[in-house]
Amino acid sequence: MLWLIIFDCFLLAIGGGLGVYRLQKSREIIKKASSTFNCGESKDDYKDIAIIIPVYNEQAVIKKYFMNFLPLMRKGVEVIYVCTNKEKGKIKTYDLLEELVNKFDIEDYCKIMLYPNSDGVMAHQINYALRQVEEETIVGIYNVDSSIGIQTIDYVLKNKNKLKNGVFQQYAYSICNSKGMIRNAVMWQNRWSLAYELPRAARQYEFGIKKFNYTIGHGLFFCNKTINDIGLFSESYINEDNVLGYELSNNNIRIYPIPFLEKIDFAHNIPVYVKQQSVWFNGPLYAFNYFIDKKNERKNLLKQFITSCQNFKNALNWFAFELLTVILLVYLALSGNVVCFTILLAETLFYVICPNIIAEKILYENGYINQKEHKDIRYAIREVVFWLLIHSAGPIITFGRIFGGKNSQKNKYKTEKVV
Repeated sequence: MLWLIIFDCFLLAIGGGLGVYRLQKSREIIKKASSTFNCGESKDDYKDIAIIIPVYNEQAVIKKYFMNFLPLMRKGVEVIYVCTNKEKGKIKTYDLLEELVNKFDIEDYCKIMLYPNSDGVMAHQINYALRQVEEETIVGIYNVDSSIGIQTIDYVLKNKNKLKNGVFQQYAYSICNSKGMIRNAVMWQNRWSLAYELPRAARQYEFGIKKFNYTIGHGLFFCNKTINDIGLFSESYINEDNVLGYELSNNNIRIYPIPFLEKIDFAHNIPVYVKQQSVWFNGPLYAFNYFIDKKNERKNLLKQFITSCQNFKNALNWFAFELLTVILLVYLALSGNVVCFTILLAETLFYVICPNIIAEKILYENGYINQKEHKDIRYAIREVVFWLLIHSAGPIITFGRIFGGKNSQKNKYKTEKVV
């Protein structure tokens, strides 16, 4: 048991230290971009880009979120909303979008497509749109609740030469106006973007090891031909974005980070957040399924296997790492081992709190948020409780669905949005 405690302390120390190190890299990337990049230099090329937004049952929020992209459309950026025949009811999202397009007189820059089938998920809608867009078009994928500035479009167009053998990924942050533990969930998600996703994409190698970087389902830019050549988005897996990252890696297509953050809405309570996590967890969990399904298509099986191992490691970190820490803390508390309990708890506090504080400071320094949450010890305690007890709840639900035979694309949870 002692060696297990030492091992967990080692993981916590390394994880916290790496988080702090990577956050410094993110700070440098964001600060450099905000001080040197000029907007508006690519306005003549806005016609070369199209943003695709899949929508489904967004009647309650579409008017609100449509306003996020209206400034881009008025500058000449084409936005394509992809609705689906799966929607039921008298008034559909398609109808409301038509009203908005007519109201703001932007028919030239806003298209509405209707995925004709009554089944399928977001990947089917995106692929349906991609098949109708010219191959040389630069495509951006966003969620209906995304919010970006024109500087994101300008950055992609200014660096479009990288799209010859690469894609751009924009990472996100959220602001929480709710009270309670959901604020800690927001802080953790912001920390993940800045301490893991963005800095890893910025450097192909870390400490001499080539990294696996996945894509996320929003903020992704690519040349349409690039994605068509590797078979479009997967329509068979629950998570189409994680497997796309696997395909890009195996085809030596690099993921470049965009140094401006996308603002997205966050789950409005913990139950919704946990359900979201149960969907996201499928990405790394099925890493070896991607390898098995694709192994006959290429010769470099060792590279594919290593990539799958790197991907699956995220699932272990997400679930097993936290579970191990909880079990050891409970064991040490019940056994009365004060010294080991104190050391392990201190390591946990370092791993959770220090990177969170730095991530929040980076967002505050660069104007993404206007207030800091870390004001007293109570908030710090809630952060640790959140990581130990709530952050791994999503994976538990996923395992429950697997054992119950219900973990399928058909039963994929759709995030509930509020006005």
